[in-house]
Amino acid sequence: MVFIVFTDILTWTDDMLAILPWPIISSTAAIVTVALLIAAFVLLVKPLLHMVFKLGPKYRPGQFSVQEWKDLVYSADADQQSDMLTKTDHQTLSVEIPAFLEILKAIEPNIKGEPAQSTYWDIRYKLEQALKQERQG
Repeated sequence: MVFIVFTDILTWTDDMLAILPWPIISSTAAIVTVALLIAAFVLLVKPLLHMVFKLGPKYRPGQFSVQEWKDLVYSADADQQSDMLTKTDHQTLSVEIPAFLEILKAIEPNIKGEPAQSTYWDIRYKLEQALKQERQG
């Protein structure tokens, strides 16, 4: 009896498969697959593209006052903040390195998320290490 039911299910499945519009299903499946592959590619490549395009030139020395730069950072989104942080150094704001570190500490609560947070902490860590090494001689 189980064999008969199983055979009936197989026959029913074959009958159902025979009436399905395979060209439509296969083309739809192909479109969905390609769309998913493109989405995955974009999500994986976006961070790499961001890294490549933010490697532009640094800001000029003295280009911003401290307050002007802070205001720009506060109004930027996370991608723009990351770009600004990458292009800024102490000379951009016409301050010494210890003062620049204090400015970075002051803006930390306003860093909006990735990739800005990673950029922020990378720059801050490097500055702290440079100052620590300078103090140690």
